[in-house]
Amino acid sequence: MFHYMNLVPSAFIKIADGSKTIELRLNDEKRKQINVDDAVVFNCSSTKDIITSQVCGLHKFSNFEELYKTLPLERCGYTVAELDTAHYTDMEKYYTKEQIKEYGALGIELCNVSSICDVKEIITEPDMLQLLAPSVYNPTGERLLNRAKKYQEDEDTNIYAYKEDGKYKGIVVFKIADNSAAILDIAVKTEHQKCGIGSKLIDFIFNSFNTQNITAETDDDAIGFYKKYGFTVADTKVKFEVKRYSIIKEKTKEHI
Repeated sequence: MFHYMNLVPSAFIKIADGSKTIELRLNDEKRKQINVDDAVVFNCSSTKDIITSQVCGLHKFSNFEELYKTLPLERCGYTVAELDTAHYTDMEKYYTKEQIKEYGALGIELCNVSSICDVKEIITEPDMLQLLAPSVYNPTGERLLNRAKKYQEDEDTNIYAYKEDGKYKGIVVFKIADNSAAILDIAVKTEHQKCGIGSKLIDFIFNSFNTQNITAETDDDAIGFYKKYGFTVADTKVKFEVKRYSIIKEKTKEHI
């Protein structure tokens, strides 16, 4: 079962980078539906970025005072420097005393955390260029850097990367117009292919940008990649003896 929650940017970053592995919430009716092994999808309140995680433990308390005395606070989002001043009343920024008394407190322990985040600002860094390389013909350093700079300078271009276990494993570059997304580049590192990362990036576009279809243009080398993810050929043309395919994938109920 999937559960969806919003996070402020500071908390989102800590869960994404692995420094926060327990999310603190009111144990209200919505949270009482959560079970171990369920999936939790976190949305960042100020961006399109998302985190997908698995629930590996649920810690229930009558209030946050008990929770703070029991759980390791460095796993709840506090830095070492903040531990001396951490106090259970910090949670009263989010919940009233009456709500806490009625519902109690919950620590949601997370594992198998992955994220899809905007990487446009860092696309020209060496690690990101190598992430892009599988989708670029003859990916020399110069060609990769020129393409990355072109994308970075275009305000209409979106660049998102999939990260898991602290490592970037896949990337997608696209534009949005008239409820349609046009993929400019999509790539998954060779050692992480056939793990569903391409599907997650495509689903992310559908779900986060509310598009009705995704289109792309590709050649014989990559047409199999797209067909695997449900794209169909809309048009074929030959230019300079090279066959090019215009392909499309429509939004389905599974993306809603």
